[in-house]
Amino acid sequence: MVISAMGLPQDEEIQALVDAHLEYDATKTVSLIKNLLSSGVKPETLAEELIANIIENPRAELLPLLAKLPEIKAPFAEAKLVALLLDGLSGIEDHKTQNHKPVPVQSLTNPANFVTTFDWESFLAKVRELNEAIYAQLTKTRHELTNGILNIYPEKRIVKTILTRENNKKILHEAAGSVKITIHDTDDAPEDGKSDTVIDKLSAIMGGKVQNDGGGNPF
Repeated sequence: MVISAMGLPQDEEIQALVDAHLEYDATKTVSLIKNLLSSGVKPETLAEELIANIIENPRAELLPLLAKLPEIKAPFAEAKLVALLLDGLSGIEDHKTQNHKPVPVQSLTNPANFVTTFDWESFLAKVRELNEAIYAQLTKTRHELTNGILNIYPEKRIVKTILTRENNKKILHEAAGSVKITIHDTDDAPEDGKSDTVIDKLSAIMGGKVQNDGGGNPF
């Protein structure tokens, strides 16, 4: 199906990646992805080959992966691919089998066992369900996920004052689930004032800071 000389991954490598995903082998999954990307295979091509493999060998447990693989595209296609293939290894009950226990993504790089992903939009939606006023204040903040902690940077002092009230903090923590929250002072925000949860996620997975290189190999 694929020819190495054309810069495409061999069938065996694709199957090995699928098998590692099904076996909840996070270490092997990361190693295979890094080797394929470092050999010159584009993440979009790798995603296409994974789709073809799953279609040829359909399995119910691979359907969530199949549904999201078409989303692998620039920007940060490499980061999206790594994050997607490891999302199924995060210990969700639906992915457990009798013979295999999921390997937490956190154990790859950090013994502190912290989360590496956070869906800010879902968090906002949950807060809005609980309290419209607090949601309105959150829209006046910036955020980033660092070492498993959701750091929130209010644009104005009054926003911090409102968010740090005891009852309001309880609502925020309820919406965030197991993710810890730190609300900073207005002058503590990062210099660029931007959050990049995709890069944060990939950096945590790979054990070091990954830079945005405009779509090149981040490794």
